[in-house]
Amino acid sequence: MPIFSTGGTITEGSDTASGMTSAGKYWGSDSKNDYLGVFRTPLLTSSSSAAGTSNFLTVYSSGHWGCQPIFDLYHITQYYRPSVLAWRCCLDVTNFIAEPLWQGGSNGTGTVGGFVRSGSPKIKIYNDSGSSTTLAHDSGVFGSTSYTDQLSATGHSGQQVHKQNIGFETAGPYFQAYMLIKIRQGGGSRSYFSNSTASNVDTYFTTGGPGFHFRTIGRDTTYHNDQAV
Repeated sequence: MPIFSTGGTITEGSDTASGMTSAGKYWGSDSKNDYLGVFRTPLLTSSSSAAGTSNFLTVYSSGHWGCQPIFDLYHITQYYRPSVLAWRCCLDVTNFIAEPLWQGGSNGTGTVGGFVRSGSPKIKIYNDSGSSTTLAHDSGVFGSTSYTDQLSATGHSGQQVHKQNIGFETAGPYFQAYMLIKIRQGGGSRSYFSNSTASNVDTYFTTGGPGFHFRTIGRDTTYHNDQAV
């Protein structure tokens, strides 16, 4: 599905399927809009009695210059009420920062957050030991070192390496939602996908520095410079 604009054509990478399908995928780069890569998770469907949850992403950062990933997260609900929430995020070595993007108020007001019709869609910030917090449309700017894990004190050419686990929740029972991840900078040269284990990816980034593990998106062999571990 090409997208036409005055700046040229933006394609969705190697997958030519409709953007409304339920599978996760790489949607290609969008350099016209300063994105290095755009990824979409599989559709998450809630049960009739509880919200759905998905631990979909782990981000890695190091202390070297330019090795602190900046990326945008879009929580998109397509059923049974539409909504969009967006956060601009950065893992600044040890500190995870998330700032809500203003894309319409909540319930007709000017409160910070996204376009929310009903329910309570969230992203979850957590560490390997299970400590976590959730961010909703009205959470405001978030910054904390409490939920990151250190992989190495000096592993990346003498610099420390940390990681941040991120999940998302649907707005409640019956809802269907997915995440878009738009990488802006600092992501390194390597991404891993659902065919790689968390422990093996941790081992690589202990010395490899910054990067991403898309835990629910399958690897496409046409991706540039990636491999499984």
